[in-house]
Amino acid sequence: MKRDCDAFSVGKAFGLRALSTGSGVAWSLRRWLRFCLRLARWNLRRAVRVLFVRAERTECGVPT
Repeated sequence: MKRDCDAFSVGKAFGLRALSTGSGVAWSLRRWLRFCLRLARWNLRRAVRVLFVRAERTECGVPT
């Protein structure tokens, strides 16, 4: 079990290292894709938070 976990960790570490330092076109596209997905996730969380705060304010009777 420990060796399986260690092998998984090593594979993940080298994969992330390659993603960060790879100079090929495929690695560059993967970096941009990762950036865009994280940006979209951040924007979605921000939008949900804003809507949730507005919903709480209207429930309390505070005008928005």
